[in-house]
This record gives sequence, C-alpha cells and structure tokens, in this order.
Amino acid sequence: MDPNLNKQDDNTTENENTEMPILDGCAPTVIER
Repeated sequence: MDPNLNKQDDNTTENENTEMPILDGCAPTVIER
C-alpha cells in the first residue's frame, strides 16, 4: 500500500465511512472524482 493513499483514506473514510465502508482503499479515488 502506498503511504499517499493511506493519508487520503484517513480523510475519506472519515466522511464516507458509513456510506462505503467496503471501499476503504478505493473510496478516496472514487470520491475525488
């Protein structure tokens, strides 16, 4: 896992944790779009 993805994940999971908990790793890439 990349350290960069981990940082974004922290910010994304905080908001989209209840919506897409399964896409923990792929969530940041989808939300950014």
